[in-house]
Amino acid sequence: MEESGKYISKDNLVPAQPCNLCDCSDFAIELSSDSFQFVKCENCGLVFRSQIPSQEHLNGFYKMDYYEKAQSYLSSQLIYPSDEYYLFGKKLMNLVKPSPKVEKPKILDIGCGAGSAVKAFREVGWDALGIDLSIKSVDAGKKLGLNICCGSIHSQDLGIYDVITAFHLFEHVTSPKDFLLECRNKLAMNGLLLIEVPNFGCRRAIKMREKWPYLYPNLHFYQFTESTLKKYLLNTHFKIIGIKGVNGRGPLEVAGTQDEVHHNAINILKNFLFLSRNLVWWLPGAKEVIKNIVWHKMGYGEFLQVLACKQ
Repeated sequence: MEESGKYISKDNLVPAQPCNLCDCSDFAIELSSDSFQFVKCENCGLVFRSQIPSQEHLNGFYKMDYYEKAQSYLSSQLIYPSDEYYLFGKKLMNLVKPSPKVEKPKILDIGCGAGSAVKAFREVGWDALGIDLSIKSVDAGKKLGLNICCGSIHSQDLGIYDVITAFHLFEHVTSPKDFLLECRNKLAMNGLLLIEVPNFGCRRAIKMREKWPYLYPNLHFYQFTESTLKKYLLNTHFKIIGIKGVNGRGPLEVAGTQDEVHHNAINILKNFLFLSRNLVWWLPGAKEVIKNIVWHKMGYGEFLQVLACKQ
């Protein structure tokens, strides 16, 4: 876990009140980590940092500094897009019904980094664009011929898309409500939104509290549960198609840390148990035993994926 203030100066923090989700001003202290305090809204249950950076300072940080500490991660993104991205691209293609006049449906990946998802989406048939604040990551992706640009969803006229994706970005924005409304503005009618975030409601987060590696208090301003994530989408007029807890590689901030290496070993075991369920399903009670081990004892579902539709 990074030291507080190493990337975001305390001099650039501003109060986060009232609650971004329900506008309530009644909070209770949830936890403190790296001298940052998280509070919980007593009305809607949203957990968020009591102070956040100014948007101007945050934009500058992501523009110049965010990828400086993750060169190996950046390189691996460019060379080996995750198989999961290809799977997302194919599944989303089956759900979208583009106009017959359009040769390819359009997809936008926000916070695209060096364009790993953009590359995978393009290869399965999408007209794919990525956008990211980081100059270094965008330049790296452009050198590989990827259609990505530097900026934020709020600052550019990006056109209209059939699908928008945001992987481990939603917890970083200063106003999740404004972010979702902007996504809505850039989606075609019945367009799809796919978001993935750390799951503050998972068993491991509940058990570890301030020591949970995906808390990352310096840059994760909001900690989402299934309940609060659903409320955000419903309040911004999205229809939820599906939401589930999943495993994954996790956000950039903890990549390569000692805790993440240890956690990856746990993930391997969890995935083995989860996949092996088909081999022992016929045994009496095997289904419930494996479900209990994978989901409850080992904390499967450390991230939340939600797919929603613009109404």
